[in-house]
Amino acid sequence: MVRMLAMTRVYKCLAAWLLPLVLMGTGCAQELRIPAAAQVSERGDAVLLEMAQAFKRNDRRRLTALLPQARGHLLEPWAAYWELRARLDDASTAEIRQFLQRYAGTYQEDRLRNDWLLLLGSRRDLSTFGDEQIHYRMRDDREVQCYQLLLDYQGKGAQAPVTLADDVRRLWMLQREGDEGCAWAADTLFDAKRLSALDVWRKARLSAEQNRPRAVRQAVQIVAPDALGGLTEALGQPAKFLNQRIAAPQKVRQELVVLALVLCAFGLREATRL
Repeated sequence: MVRMLAMTRVYKCLAAWLLPLVLMGTGCAQELRIPAAAQVSERGDAVLLEMAQAFKRNDRRRLTALLPQARGHLLEPWAAYWELRARLDDASTAEIRQFLQRYAGTYQEDRLRNDWLLLLGSRRDLSTFGDEQIHYRMRDDREVQCYQLLLDYQGKGAQAPVTLADDVRRLWMLQREGDEGCAWAADTLFDAKRLSALDVWRKARLSAEQNRPRAVRQAVQIVAPDALGGLTEALGQPAKFLNQRIAAPQKVRQELVVLALVLCAFGLREATRL
């Protein structure tokens, strides 16, 4: 869900800044006297601009009210995408699949499929995820890839290739935010002894270096859930934490100290930039 929220912010920025340029392009096309069926009315352009702003505000009702007026517009796929994306959490499977069929082959079709796959993964509905991911064309979303690897592992179990754990490890290390897909896959493979404690602590340290406390907490939850109390102190006040006696097994204590030191170093580095 974190990933979905971040991507939503990106799409809203695109809606706010790129759409006017695209509409200017349609106006230029009119000046070149393209066929009448492809011309875009000024009213249609205004509707698309208003929908772009409504999407930026997450105004679901306004998007739904305006969508019928965007039918037939050159940029109708964007209008339909914004309207459905804004209420994707509540949309039915039938609605989503109707959109995918209506706009088959467009960027917006696969963009919405990507969003839906993330939602299905966060809901742990890997059955529907598996049915839909085979149609996914972009295949550039790391979290979606982790959900797919997890689904593969669940299907193959002990017969899963060694490379599957390697792929999960690589994708997890590359993710900066505390996304759910790769964390879930890593947790599953750690329980199956396909990932080591060293792998998980390495992820925690890497996330600390990037000042991503949620991702740090996710990793520690996997490898040492009993240490989350001490981790909260280390994340909140690392310098104070280092001056306290830490009640934890030696290995865990050592790792928490490393995390606190990394966070102190990050704080000092940021302070020198002020």
